[in-house]
Amino acid sequence: MKRFALTILIMLSHFALAFAGDSLAVVYRIRLDSDIDKSAQRLVTLGLEKADKADADFVLIDIDTYGGAVDAADSIRSAILRYDKPVAAYVNMQAASAGALISIACDSIYMKTGSSIGAATVVDQSGNV
Repeated sequence: MKRFALTILIMLSHFALAFAGDSLAVVYRIRLDSDIDKSAQRLVTLGLEKADKADADFVLIDIDTYGGAVDAADSIRSAILRYDKPVAAYVNMQAASAGALISIACDSIYMKTGSSIGAATVVDQSGNV
């Protein structure tokens, strides 16, 4: 927990330069810790909408996934790229496959010690590339 808090503090200081002013930065966190599928796509899309309504200064996507469906991952990637405020990925443990694709769409990637980010190669149901 201390490392997570320290990482958040570092991220806040990084983005504080972009939002220098008298008020504190508002961070909206989206926890993405399951397979990437239509429900994950909806979670991120609604999260970005809520961040907009909350007038968040930036969004943190807390990622721990082995991947999932390419169409859902691509929709999440597109939503992140279209979002008009900074989005940071925090790889909490795993960002494999679709998780890697989502992470690299973000403006910044931060990783927990011991975490990993994997290839974003499309494979079929048999594991063939």
